[in-house]
Amino acid sequence: MNDNAYDAIAVSKYHGCGNDFLISKDQSFTKTQKQSLVKKLCDRHIGIGADGFLFVLEKPLRMEYFNCDGSTAPMCGNGMRCFARYVYEKRIVHSTTFDVLCGAKKYHIDIESIDPFLIKVDMGKVSFSHALLHIEEDIWQKEIIVQNQCFLIDTLFLGTIHTVMMIKDKQTDFETLGREIHQLPLFHEKTNVNFVMIEDRSHIWVRTYERGVGMTLACGSGSCAAAYVAFRHGCIEPFVHVHMPKGELCIRIQEDGHIIMHGSAKKIMEGMAFWDDEQTGMWKQPVSYNDKE
Repeated sequence: MNDNAYDAIAVSKYHGCGNDFLISKDQSFTKTQKQSLVKKLCDRHIGIGADGFLFVLEKPLRMEYFNCDGSTAPMCGNGMRCFARYVYEKRIVHSTTFDVLCGAKKYHIDIESIDPFLIKVDMGKVSFSHALLHIEEDIWQKEIIVQNQCFLIDTLFLGTIHTVMMIKDKQTDFETLGREIHQLPLFHEKTNVNFVMIEDRSHIWVRTYERGVGMTLACGSGSCAAAYVAFRHGCIEPFVHVHMPKGELCIRIQEDGHIIMHGSAKKIMEGMAFWDDEQTGMWKQPVSYNDKE
């Protein structure tokens, strides 16, 4: 391979319930360069393929999350579990209990089991702050008209912006409906859209359309948001199993309002990823992470 035409980065790939991520602790890129790198490597045809990219920052330990389109998000629940397994296996942390900064919050991690690898994450409390949600009015049991149909939606902030809609038909075109809802004018920064079907008081079914990604096989923070809405509407118990196409999460809503997520994280691969500088616009010479864009 011609070193003058290609550069490389060490990456690993993990998934949580089918929601897949690339992870690297390489910090030799500016934010703009990272966005270019993320779009290339997350592409499922000309890259490795993933829903998102996690960068590991240390001292203090921080997770920096990018969607596959290069946009950033303040939190990713499935990504947090994958991040936790990565830093534990790479011996970046040496305890099964530790904290991770992500966005403006600190998340407490407990590795509950090594084989199978199971992680508990304290996702914090739900917020309805208009400033965090980038909305101008409360969106709770709000009627919207999409595709000439009336729907009721609930919107909240749990690490990121989530809208929840109860459904009764699993054959709904979730991708089209989710795309239209997520970019409604009332959401100034768009929203994730979680479709929820109640199976019984201990089990729900969830599909998620993620802003910056599209339809995903799973969404950790979205599952927590869905469980909270279903619980607040009196549909489920405070501990619920959330079923998705490729896995299951267990969500507990504590009396103090904290939402606890239990789930797995699985390693897929690790190695070196190569990219063509001319196609991605990446600089060949590494620069300090603190350099200005």
